[in-house]
Amino acid sequence: MTEQIKIFSDMRAKALQVDEHSAAGYLQYVVFYYPSGTKQERGSRLDRMVEQERSLVVKDILAHLRAKTGQDLGDNPEAWIQRYPKL
Repeated sequence: MTEQIKIFSDMRAKALQVDEHSAAGYLQYVVFYYPSGTKQERGSRLDRMVEQERSLVVKDILAHLRAKTGQDLGDNPEAWIQRYPKL
């Protein structure tokens, strides 16, 4: 668990320091890195903790993208990932 949470934290830190395309790439990594039920049992206490951290990191990166671009593409990470593909 701490490995996944650390990775999410690292992706957040990196995303907050780069351009919107790179930030969207880090967002994509967070969204698709071992989705719920792939590394631990879906719905377990551990899974809920990991998914809570994933959700917080996604929100932080989306807030950064909004501030950086002046746009609001909503709360769906996929919209941001598609709008700002990694170059």
